[in-house]
Amino acid sequence: MSRLPRRTWSLFSTTALALIGSISIILVFALTAVTWFVMVPMAKRSADDLAALIVLSAQTWTELPKEAQPLLAAELKNQHGLIIQEIPALNRLHSTNLPYVRFLHNAVVHRFNQCPPGTIDPQTGECIYMGSLPQGAGYWIEIPIADDVLKFEFSPSRVGYKIPFTLGVILVGGILLTLLLGLGLARRLTRPVSRLAEQVSLGLPDAPLPLTGPKETRVLIEAVNRRSAEVKRLVENRTVLLAGISHDLRTPLTR
Repeated sequence: MSRLPRRTWSLFSTTALALIGSISIILVFALTAVTWFVMVPMAKRSADDLAALIVLSAQTWTELPKEAQPLLAAELKNQHGLIIQEIPALNRLHSTNLPYVRFLHNAVVHRFNQCPPGTIDPQTGECIYMGSLPQGAGYWIEIPIADDVLKFEFSPSRVGYKIPFTLGVILVGGILLTLLLGLGLARRLTRPVSRLAEQVSLGLPDAPLPLTGPKETRVLIEAVNRRSAEVKRLVENRTVLLAGISHDLRTPLTR
């Protein structure tokens, strides 16, 4: 049973795959490093700043008289994009899939250590709850303080660092840049060899091929030129020899 011939890859394909693979590995390491050492610390710092504002606003709300609380609510909404309101009881539902929101929840829990009796969840040991508003309108966080339960709402634009979105943009841009860069470099590196292969496939060149391309390609072109010159000399010597024999025999020589 005859075996099927193995598929051979062109020099351009193998070079492009090698370059794209190498650049992709570098891109993954760079993206991981940027995420871990730059984006995550910045997102945590931004979440901690927002948590400080929320906790301070909650504490200030309970200390203000009822007639002054609307003024604080208006200032928070106009200056910081926060909506504050009192609610009857805690929702006790967690929905914090967004990394920044998880950072914010942890920062508020770290700063707020005054859970009133009866508000601590026996499973989590916390009294701070966060979730998403309907139809992606934003996020909410509930804080029990003194005898009140305060609910803060803020829009997605208030989220300082959208890590998944940012990573997605960087990843898509990196993939496109990797493909363009890999294909461009592969074409530039393999073009001299491809031209040489095309010229040799058409037969021995009449004139020496120009020395172009990198050092290795120039060495290959020089070797082809030497072999071409040797073959030409052999053909010329053979022609002279046959012409001499034909003249000596005075008979036509056919091949």
